[in-house]
Amino acid sequence: MNSLVNDVRKHRELIPLVVIVTGAVSYGIGSIIHTTLKKDVVVDHVNNPFPWQSVDPNEFKP
Repeated sequence: MNSLVNDVRKHRELIPLVVIVTGAVSYGIGSIIHTTLKKDVVVDHVNNPFPWQSVDPNEFKP
């Protein structure tokens, strides 16, 4: 980690690249977390093949 910081300090032109890559990775991880926490994503098809049938009508938020 220190070598990355030292490289960025020596080569200032790397700062935009590091910021953009960090933002893209953060957005990707956030999207994955957001998607897996939704009710319409099925991760386990064996134990609950039709999870949308067990959703209450008041639980849906558009």
